Amino acid sequence: AIEFGQDNAYAWRNKAIYAMTQNKWNNVLELLNKAYEFDAKTELIHFYRSIAHNNLGNKDEALHFKKLSEEINEYNDSIFTFDTIFTPQNHS
Repeated sequence: AIEFGQDNAYAWRNKAIYAMTQNKWNNVLELLNKAYEFDAKTELIHFYRSIAHNNLGNKDEALHFKKLSEEINEYNDSIFTFDTIFTPQNHS
């Protein structure tokens, strides 16, 4: 088991990223919400929320968090980009 500081936003965010690799999208959102509680400025929170909502089929929520991410210009060195996530096949 991985132990981490329960009040560390980046640890919660990183657990969410790991859950993404397992396609556990509801869990991803729960973990990201926990990270957000501790530090609303944690890098890529909105970006990853957008990915999770998109994968759950929540198009409006996905676009909402995409917009928030773009508005605050979240730094993104991820292999994911909005162009690769928001493609026609992902919105059918």
